[in-house]
Amino acid sequence: MTHCLRSGVGWPSRHYGLGTDNVLEIDLVLPDGRFITASESQNTDLFWALRGAGGNNFGAVWEMRLRLFPQYKTYMAGQSKLPVRGSD
Repeated sequence: MTHCLRSGVGWPSRHYGLGTDNVLEIDLVLPDGRFITASESQNTDLFWALRGAGGNNFGAVWEMRLRLFPQYKTYMAGQSKLPVRGSD
């Protein structure tokens, strides 16, 4: 069954929204074996649910179509740690 399709938080989220906001269609196999497509125009309730509205036991995701954006030329990755002192 589907698991953890929601969110998609990253540094481009401020510009383009969450990853889940950019899902266009989801093809999945339902528990009864039927193959369906969920999108903003078909199976809309299921599309809403698959993108993070609840328990995510709706079916097995076969394929997703996503909205794409231009790639940045520079990348940044890393981690910063600040010292912690008593009650300062």
